[in-house]
Amino acid sequence: MIVLVTGATGFIGGALCRTLVERGDQVVAFHRYSSSLAGLTDLPIQRVIGDLTDEASIQAAMRYYPDAVVHLAARRLSTRSLDPLYAVNVVGARLVFQEAFRAGVRRVVFVSAASTVGCVVGRAPDGGKIIPVTESHGTELRIEDEPFTASKKLAETEAQWALAYGLDVVTVNPGQVVGPGDRSRRKLNLITRFAEKPPAFRFEGGINLIDIRDVVDGLIGAIDYGERGRRYLLTGENLTYDDLYRKLSEITGKPAPALKIGSGAVNRYFRLKQRARSLFPAGGSDSDPARLAGKYYFYNNESSRLALRLRPARPIGESLKDAYDWLKGENA
Repeated sequence: MIVLVTGATGFIGGALCRTLVERGDQVVAFHRYSSSLAGLTDLPIQRVIGDLTDEASIQAAMRYYPDAVVHLAARRLSTRSLDPLYAVNVVGARLVFQEAFRAGVRRVVFVSAASTVGCVVGRAPDGGKIIPVTESHGTELRIEDEPFTASKKLAETEAQWALAYGLDVVTVNPGQVVGPGDRSRRKLNLITRFAEKPPAFRFEGGINLIDIRDVVDGLIGAIDYGERGRRYLLTGENLTYDDLYRKLSEITGKPAPALKIGSGAVNRYFRLKQRARSLFPAGGSDSDPARLAGKYYFYNNESSRLALRLRPARPIGESLKDAYDWLKGENA
């Protein structure tokens, strides 16, 4: 099988390319000129240099006539303007779907994000258990509050339009991906940030973490077993931030934050930062953890796991330990 992977030099893309080669597939890696090839140099793959804003380069990649396309490439917000985010994540996705349809691609796997499915806001009544959301959960998003997630939600709409026109497309929604080999985000991933500068405080809320190896298995499952038009959660372990910081502290030896601030105060702080950011052209990113206060990104992906014939996810403590050990080796 010929598989075109966009965003092939990223954390997920590099791991996916390697696994596809190991199982005997022919891989076409689509990446930008400036991308680091450190994770791909030893692989027997075809490479196409391009950009999601350049339709001609996408057409060039499709001239390999892939049987399947895994569309991973995306952009995070890094400036005040939302235009580059929309151009890459939404219009770029539309171009990939359009050219895949024209090339007769048999299956497109669009990689979105679990956060587009939604989250649980606030504590459960009377201190009860947080009920994880499933694929059928709906959510409304303000692009000012959740720029990346909102752009992915719009791209999912583009996928549905492509489906209506006859493209075989499935959507996968991974949680926060961790594990060894994260070259592309080595200085930005949560383990590095915690090890170098532990947060000053903690707040209510939670996150879903999944091992990179489980995500790759899920992507291959979507290629082989996904049902046209469906979306699948690729999620692992649900952790409150208290639990997450405890695990990171045990692994790194750095102290977990002792101070806990209420979600209301954190949300007010985040709103003030948003207003201040709108006044300055330098802008900022959408990775400020304050925006997550009081939100539980907890998911139940049992139906997706069974449909894609996946094993239960790895214990996330092992994944975090593997990632930290790999990072120490890279920095040695």
